Amino acid sequence: TSTASKRAVFAGVHLVITDFNMPGLSGIGLAQRIRQEVRSKNPRFNPSIPIIMITSFGTKKCLIAARDAGVDEFLARPFTTLGVAERIDSAVNMQRPFIVSDTYIGPCRRRKIDPILSGLKRREADRIAVVHEFDFERNLMQGDAQILIDIAGYDAIEETSTEAITRIGEITAVRAHKIRDGLLERAAMSLLKYVSLATALGKLEADMVEMHGYAVKQLLDLAGKDLNLSNQVVDSLERAVAKRTRLRDVA
Repeated sequence: TSTASKRAVFAGVHLVITDFNMPGLSGIGLAQRIRQEVRSKNPRFNPSIPIIMITSFGTKKCLIAARDAGVDEFLARPFTTLGVAERIDSAVNMQRPFIVSDTYIGPCRRRKIDPILSGLKRREADRIAVVHEFDFERNLMQGDAQILIDIAGYDAIEETSTEAITRIGEITAVRAHKIRDGLLERAAMSLLKYVSLATALGKLEADMVEMHGYAVKQLLDLAGKDLNLSNQVVDSLERAVAKRTRLRDVA
């Protein structure tokens, strides 16, 4: 393919979505190569094209690496269709000034300090989208908490129900981490710890599953309103798990 043909193909590209980990050239390497094209005398494509990076590892280290490579948006799995749509809208329709310096090439990283939002989500243009996403995640957790309560109402918690409870605990932990709610994440981890210990000791007790369901609902209702009471709810959960599994182990 001729250079002119390649330029014609790249000219029709308006957005790049890449994985963090890929065989051969990594997502970080791809982003850096795209941004470095700005230094070429004959750029093959637009070096300021919006880049969205997807990863299974939403760690601070990954976020910093993506930001430093000039990535516009960062998505950690699992993510929702709404979350993807919002990132695409932000990357394409709310582009920030493109910066070219000796140490950095990419979208402007200046952010307003906001006690509610942190990291890449401090951008003022993302504020409304982030709030909507937080509400969306909380609604999903409310629904999963109700499922826990419903499962606890059965005569016996079967193996399939145990698997469902574990899955809800895992998903809730991920969602809580995504919206940076440490107390909700602790509650989810408490559920997972209980399921693991109780399964090893014999079977799950419905009242403990129900307790976690109601606790998650209460934490969601208390979010940002009463930190002391929220801490008490989680502390009570963790004490109950420790006490119940200890008593059953002794018995």
